[in-house]
Amino acid sequence: MYDVVKMKHDLNHATQVVGNRIKDDFKAAFRRIYEGERVPEASSVNIGSPLKRHEITSDSDIDKIVSSEGFYILLTNYPVQENTCRLHTPDLRAVYRGECTKTRQRVMSHLSNSRYHSTYHERADAYRLKNPGKQYHEDYWPHCLKLEPGGASGINVNQEPYSGYQWLVLVHPMRGSSRPVRQLAEEAFDELFNKPAASREKLATSRRS
Repeated sequence: MYDVVKMKHDLNHATQVVGNRIKDDFKAAFRRIYEGERVPEASSVNIGSPLKRHEITSDSDIDKIVSSEGFYILLTNYPVQENTCRLHTPDLRAVYRGECTKTRQRVMSHLSNSRYHSTYHERADAYRLKNPGKQYHEDYWPHCLKLEPGGASGINVNQEPYSGYQWLVLVHPMRGSSRPVRQLAEEAFDELFNKPAASREKLATSRRS
């Protein structure tokens, strides 16, 4: 016969082992890329590098971010209370990290929130006009970057008070990845550098029962 309780235990254990191995791979990569817990200068990031730097001052800068799956980090010199994340540049510190299947749109929802909402509704309205009676299917993110607990969900970096500060987005493109794999990248990042203060979600990867 078979013992389903043991089978469940064996599967959970195997999943945990593989998950830890993947997380260790991410940690090793992050240690190489962010040596000394510092973001490499733009001049040292090669074309073939797994890291893409985007200095954000306008919507056109966000448009240059990869549209597919990715792991991303937001850095700024905007003051965020109780932020213990150690990843930094000489002037900026990481305040948020996340993952998404549509990296560009997700970053837009955080840093150009008004534009994100307007373009989403434009696409939805256009689809419904062409497809009467059909439901529009696209991920919608009502919960976005909060720099203060209880503060606004999502900001606009081209408006006050945020336009007076610097904003840098680091992207690790992960085309072909799954959400559990990208969540392991988040866990690896948090364990290496401490979780950024504005990343307030509770991780729940598929390997947890």
